[in-house]
Amino acid sequence: MEIAKGDTHQSGLVSGFLLAWWNAEECGGYDLTWAWALDPEIADDIIAVFSYVTRLRKHPDQITPELNAHFRSIIRVWRPELAR
Repeated sequence: MEIAKGDTHQSGLVSGFLLAWWNAEECGGYDLTWAWALDPEIADDIIAVFSYVTRLRKHPDQITPELNAHFRSIIRVWRPELAR
């Protein structure tokens, strides 16, 4: 989450991945080739989140209010036009 809230290229790639989970229709999908530009440690984290998401079968806003707040922060940084 902290990486996605930053303002680096890596942050943009991570936020794109997370926001595709949040709401791909509104926030845009995630091109898997974007992962090629990730640092290996960050790519490993994304793989872990992807695995978690496939087992959890929930959107982030259905998990905890705290997680929902983190996603709202990411939206304000990377998709301000969607902030409500």
